[in-house]
Amino acid sequence: RTGDSKQSQTPYFRPQVVPFMPEGPELELVLQIANYHHRMGGPRRALILGESNSVRELQSNRQGRAMFVCGALLVMGLYHVAFYVIRGRDTLTLLFGLFSLSMCLRALYTSELLVFMVVPGISWQAAMRTDYINLSLSIPIIMHFLGLLYPREMNRRLIQFAYVYGAGNGLWTLLTEPRTYLWTNQAYYIFTLCMCVNIP
Repeated sequence: RTGDSKQSQTPYFRPQVVPFMPEGPELELVLQIANYHHRMGGPRRALILGESNSVRELQSNRQGRAMFVCGALLVMGLYHVAFYVIRGRDTLTLLFGLFSLSMCLRALYTSELLVFMVVPGISWQAAMRTDYINLSLSIPIIMHFLGLLYPREMNRRLIQFAYVYGAGNGLWTLLTEPRTYLWTNQAYYIFTLCMCVNIP
């Protein structure tokens, strides 16, 4: 719901197909947008105009591909976590499974925003917090995985720092308002980029 203040506005992401019939040779589209919560305003992506069936088919294809990716990551994640529980001792298997599950969760929030289909009643604030906390914890997990895979090339202290920074960033995301942590998370992106430089 749009509004002229933070209190009167209800933030939400909802990609949808809206059918309409033009009543003349000219068409004017008016977008009513209010943004008091996110650091970026405006539509998430460009509008697509076309025949209703064609646009719906395009949306269905995109959602289908996104669901396939989520399903594949979910199966890989659950398989490796279950394998670790049954066999134990192999930390690499557990970390790979956890990272796969993390990327499955991340995929729900990107592209077609499937999270709002899978969990229809979830609030925008809860969805954003879950996404960014998950992102904060996924980087230390993959760094730990690579550290075990390449023990000579990876710095152990750097991995420990990644866990501390990731946990701190996740806690900051949990305790602050979206407009605050969505800005400060830019520093975490830079941190992630620096971590990638140390990957062999």
